Amino acid sequence: MRYALGILVGFILSGIVFIGYGYLKLLGIGVTDYIALQGLWGLFLLWTVIAIAILAAPLLLLLVIRRSSLREFFLFEVGGLALFSPLWFLLISEVTGTSITEVLIDGVSNALPSVGGDGTIVAADMGGIILSPILLAMMIFGIIILRPSFILEHSISTPREKKKREKSEEPKSIEETMPEVSPPKADEESIAELKQTLSEIGIGDQSVDALLNAGFSSVTEVIAASPNNLAQALGTDRKSAEEIQLKVQKIAFFGGL
Repeated sequence: MRYALGILVGFILSGIVFIGYGYLKLLGIGVTDYIALQGLWGLFLLWTVIAIAILAAPLLLLLVIRRSSLREFFLFEVGGLALFSPLWFLLISEVTGTSITEVLIDGVSNALPSVGGDGTIVAADMGGIILSPILLAMMIFGIIILRPSFILEHSISTPREKKKREKSEEPKSIEETMPEVSPPKADEESIAELKQTLSEIGIGDQSVDALLNAGFSSVTEVIAASPNNLAQALGTDRKSAEEIQLKVQKIAFFGGL
């Protein structure tokens, strides 16, 4: 229901704007007097200002009384204007005496406000070769914005806000995320196994003590460690550390074969 109301808002707002333009066009049919035409042009410009105010008023109202809904309403309004404005424009053109085919092929004349060379606002033309693609692009743009998934994603929070919220969350320790699983603890048996394995591959007591002091307490930890960490603990180079790891793996997995 809320989504349907949002679509309806865009439909009504764009309809109000173009019905006003259509009424002014009907007033100008058959008028040839220069002063009267200038008066109609003034009304056209006035209605343009009023139309902008009509479109901006709901946004300003929401900004004051319900800011949380502002982004959602803005998406509905922009999407509705983009989707329904071409339809209203073609409908009003047909009703006021200009066929849709003529509009799409020939475009419009003296219909768009533009700034003239002397700085005054004058009426400009737009050919069908430009107008038709613009109308089509507007409708496609409106359909994209009015997709329920797009509205939901961009009216609640932006990706930047999500990243900011994720960064603000402190990482939890393994004890908090897995309270029933305790980290492995060193015991005399694993330390004895490590000493025996290192002794079998010719590692001296001093190097064994260095590994124990560095926090290595089992054969598994030596195998799983990075060569750089192992080399740093033993005070040797990476290649030697890799050879030690390989020998430890052979003893652990294949009994030294």
